[in-house]
Amino acid sequence: MRVYTTLGMIVTTVLAAGVCHAKRAAPAEVKPVVYGDYTLSAPNQPANAGQVMMTDNKGKEVRHVLKVYQYPVDPLLEKDVQWVFITALKLEGDVITVTDEKNKTYTVDLREHLKKCTGCK
Repeated sequence: MRVYTTLGMIVTTVLAAGVCHAKRAAPAEVKPVVYGDYTLSAPNQPANAGQVMMTDNKGKEVRHVLKVYQYPVDPLLEKDVQWVFITALKLEGDVITVTDEKNKTYTVDLREHLKKCTGCK
C-alpha cells in the first residue's frame, strides 16, 4: 500500500509540474499610427519582434520594415520566453517612439533614419 501511495505522489508531482509550465501570454495588440500616406504598425509576431512595418495606405502593401531593436537569443533557453515585443508606438512629427516590454524606449527619426535608445546600457 505504501508503494502505491509513494508512486501516486510522484506521478501527481510530475503531472502538476507539467501543468504549471506555461508558455508566455500573447503580446498585446499595439495601436498603429498614421504617418502621411503610410501606416506604421508593430505586428508582434516572433519573426517580427522589434520591427515596425510601414504600409502604404492606398495599396496596403508593406513598403519598408524598420528594425528598431534585436535582443540576443540564448539557444539553451526556450525562445518564447526570450521574445521582447513592442508595447507602444507614438508619433510626433517625423519621429516615432517605440517602447518594448522591457520598458526601453527607442526614438527613430523617419526622415534621417537615426535611432536612439533611452534605458539602454
